[in-house]
Amino acid sequence: MQIMYIERSLSSVVLQASKQFKAVTITGPRQSGKTTLARHLFPGYAYVSLENLDTRMRALNDPRGLLADYPAGSIIDEIQRAPELLSYLQTVLDNSPETGQYILTGSQNLVLSEAVSQTLVGRTSLHTLLPLTLHEIWQHDVSKSIEEVLSRGQYPALYGSNDSSTINSALFYESYVALYLERDLRDLRHITDLALFRDFMALVAGRAGQQVNYTELAGVLGRDATTIKAWYALLETSYIVFKLRPYSARLSRRLSKMPKYYFYDTGLLCHLLGIRSASEAEQHYAWGQIFENFVIAEKFKESTNIGKQPRFHFLRDKRGNEVDMVEEIPRGLRLTEIKAARTFSKDMVKGLDSYQELDKQFPLEKQLIYRGEAMQYKDTLVTNMQTTNPPSTPPHLP
Repeated sequence: MQIMYIERSLSSVVLQASKQFKAVTITGPRQSGKTTLARHLFPGYAYVSLENLDTRMRALNDPRGLLADYPAGSIIDEIQRAPELLSYLQTVLDNSPETGQYILTGSQNLVLSEAVSQTLVGRTSLHTLLPLTLHEIWQHDVSKSIEEVLSRGQYPALYGSNDSSTINSALFYESYVALYLERDLRDLRHITDLALFRDFMALVAGRAGQQVNYTELAGVLGRDATTIKAWYALLETSYIVFKLRPYSARLSRRLSKMPKYYFYDTGLLCHLLGIRSASEAEQHYAWGQIFENFVIAEKFKESTNIGKQPRFHFLRDKRGNEVDMVEEIPRGLRLTEIKAARTFSKDMVKGLDSYQELDKQFPLEKQLIYRGEAMQYKDTLVTNMQTTNPPSTPPHLP
């Protein structure tokens, strides 16, 4: 099977950073393509992986010796395996004015970000490589519909061959979850009951896009709410889920304060829900939530790929009026509703219309993203999410 490189939208940002900073750090979930991206963009650099036990032990026991063997012009992979190495790397970087000396990668958000901020602040730029966007997948294979991409997942390994249809996504995700449970969790925090934590992940999948009641979930699993919050934090730290908080504008009505969580990759979400095909996804009771997750994750990835910190929220008041996504933009606020249906109904924009008083505080843009025909409905842009015959231009969401 021939492995093919999929061009990543983050490439230009990383290359630009390598000309401005002494080091570049690329974080992201396991299997998101960090190593492949680094080696593709910097083909002349030496490569060392701290996944290798012997190499990792040397990094811990003789960091100066390791850095002498891998001087400027090197890629150090999985740097979070030996964060102590960063202190010695700081000295190396300070002794040379050259930019782009080292490319660092790592797959643990909080662990690596804290280590970098403590030792390499001002010396490295920090970038996050998430699973593939729809545009990146379509660049590789335009035959894939949104439903197929949504259910199959967005990790490069599922598309990075000349016949990606032969890759069994169910086996991929079974291995992914097993490796995550048995390896990454043990590195991040001691979890004594991996089977229970896997049950927790399945419950998180069933609640994707819903407001989380930690106490209710704690009762289901026989744990306390503090533990459930900590477990959600673990999923965030390892790039399994991300959080949307309620928008905190000073509105006249009472707003709910509970957050929502979404999966970075809907293939993993579908796998945890027991979904194994596009047709199963469309028939599943959670299809609306899955599609909403897909759209919001796309927006999140698109923002990250241009080096912008995603700042998305949602609105929900005590009466149940809700807007799926709120984005602060230079002109004010963009309110977005997301529906999986193909047929437009004015009921789809009820949530948008329920927050008319926001017009008094912020200029508003309102949009509905669904799978039907694009149109304008009153003051709302109704956006088509194409499922077939994808356009040749990047399908960036509005």
